[in-house]
Amino acid sequence: MSNVNDELQIFYGEKYEVTDHIVIKSPTISEIKDYGENNYFSLISMFVSTPFDMIAQLDTMGIDFTKISAFEMFCLFSATLNVSDTKILFGEVEFSKYEMFTTDTGIELRCGKSVISEPVYHIMTNYLRKMHLIPPPKYEDVGNEYTKQKLIEYAYDDLKFAKKKKRDSPLRNYISFIVARDGIQSYRSILDLPINAFFEILTRKQNIESIDHIYTGIYTGNIDANKISKKELNYFRSLS
Repeated sequence: MSNVNDELQIFYGEKYEVTDHIVIKSPTISEIKDYGENNYFSLISMFVSTPFDMIAQLDTMGIDFTKISAFEMFCLFSATLNVSDTKILFGEVEFSKYEMFTTDTGIELRCGKSVISEPVYHIMTNYLRKMHLIPPPKYEDVGNEYTKQKLIEYAYDDLKFAKKKKRDSPLRNYISFIVARDGIQSYRSILDLPINAFFEILTRKQNIESIDHIYTGIYTGNIDANKISKKELNYFRSLS
């Protein structure tokens, strides 16, 4: 019986197999700390960003963000992904060595026997989004030319602001929340958690607190229990 991508194993840090040649590791909080939190989330962004996230960058390259897909954009940028940067997630996969080919069904990246087609790319990015609690893309098209030009204008403004803005540490805030709720004894143990388990635990804690508030509202008469589904009150419900 195959155990490929068993959810419990993945929760405990086992690799997620995208293809026979590409697997995604789940680094621990400690490994991300040593790698650099900003570097790590910048790496994640390289895989999950859509053209709507890179409007200004594409515009400086003379590329219309409405005329390129997320996969096509990834193919353009994949050559900049050095194995030393991606190893924390993908081991020895060398994205910079993949070459772009055109097929009857579109484009794909190839390196030896390894092929990254658009469906493979989406499997990879969807898992990374789930793993890091990144919501799906909000936008897929623009209404008209005026909106498009405004989005380009705002994108350049955002890019300038981002360069001046002091970067916050979301992981520090999440860890301090967990420690504040559970006690200082959990401080060091958090470092050993795989990142996907860490985010699931964080979400589970928020889910538990939300249910507790609902029960309090029911007991105090401020919430009508008949209007609350059993799923909303299930502490063990799936977070997927």
